[in-house]
This record gives sequence, structure tokens and C-alpha cells, in this order.
Amino acid sequence: MKRFSVIFLALFFVSTSWAQQVYWTPSSGTFQEGKTNRVQLNFEGCAPQGDVELPNLTNLDLRPAGVTRSMNMVNGSFSQKIIHQYQAIPSGQGQAIIPSFAVETDKGPITVEQVSFEIVEGTVGSTGVKAEEVFFSEITALDDEIYVGEVFDLRYVIGIRRGYRVNDLSLPKWTPLGLVTTPLENPKQQEFSYEGNRYVGLVYNLKAMATQSGIRKLPKSRQTVSVVVGRRPGFIFDDDVVESYNVESNALELSIKDLPTGAPSSFDGAVGNFALESTLVPEAVQVGEPVTWTLKIAGTGNWPQGIGLLPRNVSTSFRAIQPDTNKEISEESPFEGSLTEDIVLIPTKAGDFRMGPVEFSFFNPKGGRYETVIVPEKTVTVSPLTVVPNQPSLPTEASEVAFSTGLSLDQLDLDPSGINLLAKPIEIPSATIEGEFSNQPPLGRIPLLNIIWAFIVPLVLWIFIAVFRALILDPNKHRRKAFVQLKKIAETNPSDLQNEEKLRSVQLAWRVATRKFWAISEEEPSAKDVKNAVAKQGIDRQAENWERLWIGSDSILYGRRRKLPLEDWIVDFRDALQSARKPNVSMKRFLSSAAWAPCLAGLAILALTTKEAQAESGASYYEQGEFEKAAEQWSSQLEEEPDNWTVRHNLGLAAAQQEKWGEALAYWISAYLINPHSKELKWNLRIAMRNSESYYPILSRIVSDNSVESFASLFSPYDWERLATYAIYATGVALMLGIIFIYVSKSQRSTLVCITIGMLALASVFVANWAHRQYGLLANPSVLAAKQSGTLKSIPTDLEVEQIETVLPEGAVALPIKTFLGWQKVELPNGEQGWARKELFAPLYGSAKL
Repeated sequence: MKRFSVIFLALFFVSTSWAQQVYWTPSSGTFQEGKTNRVQLNFEGCAPQGDVELPNLTNLDLRPAGVTRSMNMVNGSFSQKIIHQYQAIPSGQGQAIIPSFAVETDKGPITVEQVSFEIVEGTVGSTGVKAEEVFFSEITALDDEIYVGEVFDLRYVIGIRRGYRVNDLSLPKWTPLGLVTTPLENPKQQEFSYEGNRYVGLVYNLKAMATQSGIRKLPKSRQTVSVVVGRRPGFIFDDDVVESYNVESNALELSIKDLPTGAPSSFDGAVGNFALESTLVPEAVQVGEPVTWTLKIAGTGNWPQGIGLLPRNVSTSFRAIQPDTNKEISEESPFEGSLTEDIVLIPTKAGDFRMGPVEFSFFNPKGGRYETVIVPEKTVTVSPLTVVPNQPSLPTEASEVAFSTGLSLDQLDLDPSGINLLAKPIEIPSATIEGEFSNQPPLGRIPLLNIIWAFIVPLVLWIFIAVFRALILDPNKHRRKAFVQLKKIAETNPSDLQNEEKLRSVQLAWRVATRKFWAISEEEPSAKDVKNAVAKQGIDRQAENWERLWIGSDSILYGRRRKLPLEDWIVDFRDALQSARKPNVSMKRFLSSAAWAPCLAGLAILALTTKEAQAESGASYYEQGEFEKAAEQWSSQLEEEPDNWTVRHNLGLAAAQQEKWGEALAYWISAYLINPHSKELKWNLRIAMRNSESYYPILSRIVSDNSVESFASLFSPYDWERLATYAIYATGVALMLGIIFIYVSKSQRSTLVCITIGMLALASVFVANWAHRQYGLLANPSVLAAKQSGTLKSIPTDLEVEQIETVLPEGAVALPIKTFLGWQKVELPNGEQGWARKELFAPLYGSAKL
């Protein structure tokens, strides 16, 4: 019995060890060169952990082809089998070896034994015909001479000899380095002859551009072709016998020439064929009115390398606004596009000024020479500013000086920036706009008894509320909770943070707790903000430690390389936390005016037996020069009435008085989009656009009274949408009535009237659509405006990492894309995208906060 037990245990362990194994099938055999073969990596009694990493192979390419799973029952127990399928494609004759390697499984690491295969010359089926005699693949350049940056033609052909039937054809795989190409798609079927044989194939025509000169050796293109090589008997019908082959093209070699010498001075690297257009709108203005100078280049060429316009020469009598650039590339080809650059010029003196001529030079590879397109100069006539004596916004002193001297304002003294000093008061914003409201007259007396109660009752209530606020509404409550959270994080074992997701979640929790513990108001503070917050708590010696911890956290979360090891960061954090104390109950609330002042004021008014007085409105604060308080009042009102354009108008006034022209422009744009009929609002909007660093050409043309686009200002974007909807309904009703009159009353006059009304209504739909489109991004309900200038970054971080940064001017409009930890990703009108701080933006519709 004892002997039997030993034998049973030995067999059990042997069978268990056999059940957990990983091996190749087949383990040996013959592969044909260029032919797709099948091999399997089998997992029995175990499962792979993560992706299977194969060893490096010399003349054999293994491509994953799927995974299958099965369950088997052996001796009353179930075991699973997982099979990883691979396509084995030999690339040369001889011996192919898959060396032994270890693979991680749920049962631990298991070694896969080495296998080897003999590679012989490949043939198609059992015909004995070589694969290269059946398949044809070639890449050719159609141009004999190619310059760097030139857009040239390539042709790729894949074919099979007549008499063979293709079962399947994969997409071509070709990744040429040093070339920019259109994709290999939309082939044309074509028959052709090669070495006396007829082929049926697919022809791909594509465009390409070399970014560097010299000899360029391009890789081979690869495609998998499945061919029917025979038939096998089936249950009812015969089945096809299919074999797959890896077909490779030739390795094309190109000689790319440098551009010839002798380039003109206006040449800036453009290669191809381009056209240049120049427009000035308007060509006759007054001093202070904007002129938009638009240059546009369009054509086929090396757009991927970046094509730009040279700076324009403008008279010093004009103030230039930052150009608005719009680059459009065709969706079908990266080599066809256009570049439009609008620059807004503000004249500061009268006269006739010449704009241009403008030159744009490019190298035309078809002719092998440099060509220059010249746009002739145009003249802008600037007349003196017309002064209207009854203009309400013109200050009396400036008017009297202008009329008494007999000079126009542009002839008076100018400041160093070239702006008329006496013309500046003209740009005074209008007065505030308030709705009607009523108020009670004063009583005229104060009874003495009421004065006593006005002091005693609030004093008792103040004591009660102050104690309540100090104990129940303790401001340090959140800090204490944050301190407990920081203690938990400090007790975390660094070995538990090896997982990136776990490390990231702990770091984010630490940042939130740190921000609450040190009472930091910023949603995503910088390291400097953290240092200032710690120093504000009176702990200067710890400020730098917490600053280093925040920088280390930034490096762990966003940096490419960590400046501080995780273990060192944990140690530094524990040391810093030991020096911090858990906050006690704050008594500041007990002594603060916020605890008793509102109650004191309210009860005093009740004791005086007067009706509760209405709080000072924003307009009263504005008239007293307290612009910040006025803005606070109007901001609260805007949260309750987000569609009230007068509140937005008044907020813009408060911002303008504080020299916050970007914020003022944002409020006035949003108000104008709700009500474009207000003359005061249009006046203020023009002032903001002159004083802001940014300029939006579309809005400028809409606000202007001299452009065609100003027709759109008859209605707001919402009104144009509503008008188009009503016009569509009217079109349908009119046409239906016309049809009824045709068949019922047979009145030609009535029918003609209905059809005419229907056509006019239909025309109104297109007019409304055109007017709505003139607003551009401003008609989008999600549009944002930059309240102040900032930086647009490619990565949402303040760390000093390599990234692209561009200036975000105040007043710029953009569309929101997504948010991340206090950052907002936006898209500008020219298609440029980037990240900026959320506090830089304000929505033009709805709530004033993001």
C-alpha cells in the first residue's frame, strides 16, 4: 500500500508538470522563401501575463495572426489551452532558428524550447514555378530630375500573371524615411506586359516630396497576396486551396538635387507653383478707422516644410495690430493649400499712403528657375477725423480747441506713439445702462430708543453667531481633514507605488490635500504659489521644502525624467510634514467683521422701523469710482441673468476703467452678440478693439458701417437662426398654397403670388445663412474670449520642458476642446490648438465663469 501511494504521487506531480508547458508547433520542418507559413505558440495549463515578447530573429519575420482558447478535460480535471497564431515569412534561404526564451505566465516563468526550420526556394503551389515569376511589384519615379522640396510623382504597381486567381490582397506597407507622400490608396486596375508575360495588377499613383538633398534609398514595399493553387474535395462542392505569399517591391534609389544658386532676395524657401493676391478694405478711411490689408498665397508646393509671407513695409503713420494668419491645407493632398494673412492698420494722420508693391518668390521645378509674383502697389486715402459738435461722447474742451483754431484733430500735437492727444478723449466709454427700479423715501428722523436697540440687539446676536461660526463653521476644518490625508499618504510604502496608475492617483491626491492644507485658492497652483502660501502661514523655513516637493511632484507626473527619485521624495515629504502642525479651531471668525457686521446692519435697520434699504447697485459704485465693487455687483447679477446684455455692457465699462481692455472686449463682444442694435455698445466695442492687443477681423468688419459684412449686425446670431427657421416654414406654406390654388381655384394670379412669396422666403433663408456665417466663431455657443494676454502651450504644464509656445493676445476668441487640472485646451480661428490657464478665458454666452 505504501509503495502504491509513492507511485501515485510521482505520477500526479509528473502529470502536473506536463500540464504546464509552452511550446511551438510545428517544432521543425521546411518553409518556402517568400511564402506565408503558419506557426503556433501553445500555452497548456497556463496563460501568458501581458504581451508575449519574442526573441530577435535574423531571416524570419513572425507577425501575430490571432489568439484562440480551448478547454480540455483530462482524468476528470479541466485544463485550458491558449494558442497564439503567427505568420512566419522567411526572407532568405538556409536555416531559420527561433532560439529558446522565457515567457511570463500566471504559473510563473516558463522556458520555450528552441525550434529550427529549413528555408528552401519558394514555388507557387505544386507547379514548380518560382514566386518572382508569378508576382510583380515595382516602385518608380516618373520625374527624371527631382529637386529638394519639389512635389513629384511616384507609381507603385502590384501584379500577378494571367492564369492565377487572387483570393485576397492586403494593403501595401511602405514607410519611406525622408519623404512626405500622399497615402497609397484608390488604385486603378490595369493589364500590362513584363518579360513577355501578361499581368493583371493594381496601379497606385501618389505624390511625394523630399525634405533633404542627396541620395535617398527608399525601403521596399510589402504586400501579402493569397492565391488559389488548387482544389480539394468538399462535402458537396470542392473547396479552394489557398496559399499566401509575401511580395516585395524593388528598393528605389532617388537622387535629390539642391536648389540652384541665384535666388532672389524675396525667396523664402517656397518650391512649387503659387499665386499671390492682395486686397485692401477699405481704401478710403478717416483717422483712427481700421484698414485690413489681406495677402493670400495659394498653389501646389512644399507646404509641409512651412511656407510664409515676408514682412510688409508699412508707413510709420499707421499703428499695426498683430496679424491674423489662416492656413488651409487640402484634405486630399498635403501639397495643396493656401495661406491668408490679415493685418489691421490704424492710421494716425491724414494723407495718401502707398501700400506695396508686394513680392513673393518661389522656385518652379518644372521650368527649373526662380519666379517672382508681384502685386502692384495700392493707395489708401486717409482723411482728417470729422468732428461733430453735437457728438455726446466728444469732450467740450477738445471740441472748443479744434473749432477755435480751425484745425482738424489730426493737425494737432501728437504724442510719441503717433496718436493725437486731443483725439484720445473722444474714446471715452458711454455711461452705464440700468433698468428701472424704485426706492422708499427717507424717514427724516432717528428715534433714540431705536438707536439703543440698534446697538444692544446686534451685540447679543453677534456673540451668538461669532461663537457659532468659530466652532461650527471653522475655516480650519478642511485644513485638518487635509492634514489627516497627508498623514495617510506619508505612511505609504514606496514599494507599493511601482505601478504607474497607483503612483499617479497618490500624487494627485497629495496635490489636492496640499492645496487644501495650505489654503491655496488656485485650482492648479505652481511651485511658487505653494511656497508663497506656506510663507503666508508664517513658516518661512518650510516654504522652500514644500516648493521642492511640488516641483518633484510635477516631475513625477509630467516630466520625461524624474529630477528626484520617488523614495527620496517620500522621505522629504515625511520630514516636511513633521514640521507642520495640525490646525486648531480658528478664532479669527469670532473676531472678524464678517461674523457680526451683516447682522448688526440688518437688525439696526429693523430697529429703526424702516423698510430694508436696497443695497447699492453697481451703477452707484461705478459713479463713485469704485469700479471693483461695481464689477462684483454686476458679476453676481450676471450669474442670475446670464442673458442680460446690459449687465455684460456694464461689466465691460468697469473693466475698461481699470485698463483691463481684454476683459472689457470680452464682455462687450458677448453683449453685442446678444443685442447688436445698441449704439452705445457699438461705440464702446470699437474703443476696446483699438486699445486691445488683439484684433478680430470678422468682428471689425461687422461693427464697421462701411463694409458689406455690417449687414449681419442687423440681427444677432440667434435672431438670424430664428429668421431662417421662419423663412423655411414660410417657403413651405407658400408653395403648398400655390399648389392648392393650381388645383382648386385655378387662379393664376394667386398661384403666382404664392410662388413669388415662396421664392422670396427661400432667398431669405440663404441671406440669413450668409449673415449668420459672417459671425464666424462668434456664432458658436461654446466660444471663449481671452480676458488677458497669456501663452498658448503644446503641453499643459509650467515645467521647463521642450514644447511649442505662442503668444495668446487679449481679446482673442477660441473654441474649447477639453480641460485638464486647471488648463483649457482651445482651438484658435486659424486652426492652431494649444493649452492655456482656464482663468485666462471667459465664455461669451451663458455664465461668466468656466
